Amino acid sequence: MTFKSLLAAASLVALSAGTAGALTIPATSVVPNGIIPALELQLPGTPALTGNFTFNVETETGNYPNGNNLLVTINLPSGLVFASNLSGNTVVPAANAQGVVNGGGTTGANTVTLLVSLDDIYNSNVLGLALPLRLDACPAAGDFVEVLVRTESGTNIEEGRATTANIIAPCQSAVNGVVASDETTSDTIISLPSYTTLTPSQQLFFSPTPVGSVLGTIDFAINPLVSKSLTAVTPLVPSDIERIRAVIQFEDVSAFDNVYIDNRTAGISSFSNTATYSTTDPTDLGELLDGNPANGEIALAVDGTTQIPTQTVRVISSTVEFVDSGPVDFITSEAGPTGNLDTLQREGREFGFFDWNSGGDGSGTVTVYRITGLTGPTDFTVTLDNSNADGTYTGQLTPDMTGEAILFSTDMGGTLPDGVVRYDALINLETSSTTVDVDRLLSKGGIVTNFGDGANNSYRNPSFNQPSWDSDNLLGSE
Repeated sequence: MTFKSLLAAASLVALSAGTAGALTIPATSVVPNGIIPALELQLPGTPALTGNFTFNVETETGNYPNGNNLLVTINLPSGLVFASNLSGNTVVPAANAQGVVNGGGTTGANTVTLLVSLDDIYNSNVLGLALPLRLDACPAAGDFVEVLVRTESGTNIEEGRATTANIIAPCQSAVNGVVASDETTSDTIISLPSYTTLTPSQQLFFSPTPVGSVLGTIDFAINPLVSKSLTAVTPLVPSDIERIRAVIQFEDVSAFDNVYIDNRTAGISSFSNTATYSTTDPTDLGELLDGNPANGEIALAVDGTTQIPTQTVRVISSTVEFVDSGPVDFITSEAGPTGNLDTLQREGREFGFFDWNSGGDGSGTVTVYRITGLTGPTDFTVTLDNSNADGTYTGQLTPDMTGEAILFSTDMGGTLPDGVVRYDALINLETSSTTVDVDRLLSKGGIVTNFGDGANNSYRNPSFNQPSWDSDNLLGSE
């Protein structure tokens, strides 16, 4: 045996199974690194989504055994396949190594075994690999590319296995949106005495510039880390979006002149009590997608003569539609954000929210609301939250000769729908009187057991809630 052969044999023994070393694929060697594909991509796509990736498989305890043959197996996770038939010397590009496909490696396959011959002068602990890949489905969380390295006779090199999750990560949404109400700064109040105007109102920046109230925002942003390409991190751009659409649900639109998103009118339907916004304008799309909520303000202008009922307002649906032709194959559309906007609440005296009320289908303790200080028949609304019938319901209180009226949580004066089990309640008395007050009593088996909590707690702007002090409330209130 020659001295060179002895060195090769010694190198092989040093890297064989039983040594403490571990094969690794350093994250820094993966190019491109950590591509996060967009969920909005059509997979498999036409054209297909492909890219060329390179990475290194490195030993820990010494160089690869020069002058020897290795068997290198590459296994791809589900959804990731080879973009073309592999050539051994393309997959193993090193000048002092020759590769031959020994099994697999065809277009659309996800595994290949290579016979790699290392020249006598191959003195390195690095084996570079290059792969043309195609993405047919989003990788699952925890997926990785696996590389097995052993001698031609089957002996593992070090531990014989290396993995990397840095080639392609699980897909993420490239376009994200959020709906937010304006309640952090002010609520939208239907103003006394006529209930035909809104507070606060302002000169809107639209053209023409009506007076209106901002109810909240709908905002979209493009994630700069999510890619529509496998060749490099390439975020989506607004021109990839064909249309953005949103539907706002009201309870009664009869007093409305216009509803706006950004600086565009949303079409009002009196049949469905909705306002629908739809735009394909590149300028509008760019503003809605810039991540600035101010460019997605939702505003309402009323006619100023028709009474406005108390009502909840919500974006019930939104849709982002994608360009259906071009170098990238996108899905047709995806659902956007939904959520509550400002409630339109008639000005008056607010009390609540009062939590844990038993409805008509509930059981156990019943809440009794004792309203005092009324001077005559008084309209009221009760807004339910955390229930199976969330919404705002209207009624009228007729006080006795002492100005007192009673509401039971089981029906709230006949305003509640059938089937309510439990709920939190906000009570609004449509009066500017400062003498009215609400006490919460808890009744079980027809016996008043205690005064409850929550009376006079301000849900919205304190200027619209002028609380009295209830010294008789054992659990405390304002």
